[in-house]
Amino acid sequence: MVLATGSQPIVPPIKGVELKEGSREFEATLENLQFVKLYQNSADVIERLEKPGIERVAVVGGGYIGVELAEAFQRKGKEVVLVDIADTVMGAYYDRDFTAMMNKNLEDNGVKLALGQAVQAIEGDGKVERLVTDKETFDVDMVMMCVGFRYDNARDDVSYIALASNAVRTGIVAAHNACGHELEGVGVQGSNGISIFGLNMVSTGLTEERANQAGYNAAVASFNDLQNAVSLVAKWYHVKTCQWVSTCSHLQS
Repeated sequence: MVLATGSQPIVPPIKGVELKEGSREFEATLENLQFVKLYQNSADVIERLEKPGIERVAVVGGGYIGVELAEAFQRKGKEVVLVDIADTVMGAYYDRDFTAMMNKNLEDNGVKLALGQAVQAIEGDGKVERLVTDKETFDVDMVMMCVGFRYDNARDDVSYIALASNAVRTGIVAAHNACGHELEGVGVQGSNGISIFGLNMVSTGLTEERANQAGYNAAVASFNDLQNAVSLVAKWYHVKTCQWVSTCSHLQS
């Protein structure tokens, strides 16, 4: 038996955020309130953007998906606000010096950041009209919910890294074992990369903050290399064991 139950987008307890009963495609009761999980969801968003009346978009969630969607909407000529309860974007993947670069990059390219704000309600008469946080109210025509996923049948003591590359690797391991060839997964480092408005960033392993939370006595080293494409690199090591914990690089072509 191969257990591959997948994940579901998180539906936060926010007033106005509800899914239609029985919907298997994460369709919201409020028009133009969008979740992005399936191909059908993305196709629906693209179709709606071609219609008149969608000029102001709010993206809720400053992770990979939220940041990439904010860029895409801005490039389509939309007025974009990115909202997150955290005080920086992409904090799960990069440390402060790197996320500060991305924050500035988004703002320099016309994306309004509403960080450190908790969304309290999505309002409208049948369709999205306003997004209300604990600090501001934004008049918007569409809201994208990108606050993460919950994993079906997940164990509390397992750290999941939701990347397609990891899914492919674990699928290969499962297929080998199902066919009678014993193969043990070696684990993953969470290596990932992103390019937003020409700012290229990659990371692998844990951030310094997460390393400390995991009990590592993390030390930080950094250097600038202006002769190559890599202009900033930071590495973390477990001081006692010299185990490699993480590397983050800012790549600017």
